[in-house]
Amino acid sequence: MIVLAGRNLAKMEAAKAELDELGVESHLCKTDIADRAQVQALAAFAASLGVDMIITDHHSCRPVLPQAAAVVNPHRPDSAYPFRQLAGVGVVFKLLCALEGDTEAVCRRFADLVAIGTIADVMPLTDENRLIASVGLERLRRTENVGLRALMTHAGVIRPGGVQKRITSSTVGYVLAPRMNAAGRIASASRAVELLLCRDERQADAIAAELCEVNKIRQQTEQAIYEQAEEQIRLYGKDASAYVLADDGWHQGVIGVVASKITEKYSLPSILFSFDGDVAKGSGRSIKGLSLMDALAHCSDLLIEYGGHELAAGLSVERGKLDAFRRRFCEYVGERLRTVERTPPIEADCCAHFDELDLRTAEELRLLEPFGLQNPVPTFLLEEVTLAEMIPLSDGRHPPARDRRPPYRQRGLFRDVAERISRVRRRKMRSALHAGRERI
Repeated sequence: MIVLAGRNLAKMEAAKAELDELGVESHLCKTDIADRAQVQALAAFAASLGVDMIITDHHSCRPVLPQAAAVVNPHRPDSAYPFRQLAGVGVVFKLLCALEGDTEAVCRRFADLVAIGTIADVMPLTDENRLIASVGLERLRRTENVGLRALMTHAGVIRPGGVQKRITSSTVGYVLAPRMNAAGRIASASRAVELLLCRDERQADAIAAELCEVNKIRQQTEQAIYEQAEEQIRLYGKDASAYVLADDGWHQGVIGVVASKITEKYSLPSILFSFDGDVAKGSGRSIKGLSLMDALAHCSDLLIEYGGHELAAGLSVERGKLDAFRRRFCEYVGERLRTVERTPPIEADCCAHFDELDLRTAEELRLLEPFGLQNPVPTFLLEEVTLAEMIPLSDGRHPPARDRRPPYRQRGLFRDVAERISRVRRRKMRSALHAGRERI
């Protein structure tokens, strides 16, 4: 049996014809049921060919599900599956296990890829996802995938001579996944697929090098859009309830990443749109306690389409309706922000003393890995600490600080807090948060 996946009807029809000539049974597999019109068109197309269509997804379901042989989604109202927070790749993994009938065999072949997808999609690393990530990371450390090894080499995870750095969820989230995702954001996602399927070391090396270069372009494009978005934000004033920003020149592939940065910085929902003719395609992010899907549902009559999660969603709207959408969306958010804690307090797991923060403790903390969403790196509270010295690094983004508390004198690293730290000068800090961080 061959499972055909895709959105392009012409390509799928051609593939089906070729398989028919070979006498191969084929089924269609479609992901992302948020785009209802496209899914229904594909379902009708599949039915006309006399083949079954299997839809897998992990987003919130609409009241009416598409007509297909099966719609596999743990968020279905009638689903009895005990864990709903699977990534899209996790749902496909469970489908493969059911079709294969041998979970261990599927893990041997695909556990590293399933872990990468789960971590890259920033899913909660609890329950079944924790097991998926743990097994997959162990598999990744000794992966036989030629493409993955090439990418890890170019990314510096595998050093000259074959020496490998310790691979954790941070390695995937901050090193490997961005390089793989960059292909789909800036160029074509097919290059990342080609890398994972490649068996020739020279070809894999070339593709891996290309993805690293594309990632650099993605970073530059992302920074340019972020700076332009900040210019638009200045026009909102201090009383903004949300940011709905748009530009004709913004790259559709990276606006979601920029929206995440804006929401994190201002603790407000944000949506960024890029125009494709008379249609604005957007990507939005929200804060805990304010459902982006509920806000979009409130504006659904103004939208062409939307779908996603509580904290992240994609949508499209006609150019002429964008201003009306902006007004209604911001009004809705403004009403609900009154009951939402925009800046929740930092929660420390426990108090600690300097003499407890040693290599032995660091090794013991590794037993809690893999770290990620809903299983964060432990945070310890150090009381009565004085900031003795501060030296900026990385253009001020990660300033190291030296703490002075007799008889101890320790160094620390503050990440991404340059704007706040720059206002601090040799003054008594009543408390300081120490969080273990892994850099690669």
